[in-house]
Amino acid sequence: MKQNFNSLLGMLLGFAVLGLVVIFGLLWFLVFNFPEGAFVPSITVLLVLIAAGSRLLVLHPAEKKYAALEG
Repeated sequence: MKQNFNSLLGMLLGFAVLGLVVIFGLLWFLVFNFPEGAFVPSITVLLVLIAAGSRLLVLHPAEKKYAALEG
């Protein structure tokens, strides 16, 4: 990790996702007082949406870069 910013960026993004999950949970139980049984399916949907968005943000520019490298 000495001079590799990519690993630091990955860790920070992981912390950001964890923070979103914690904030979502606090809002779910303390502010809106939703039922507990629906929390796991809703957090699953939230994480799937985050993963899909991350995939689009990473793969689209990567495909362009690979195409440029191939010629």
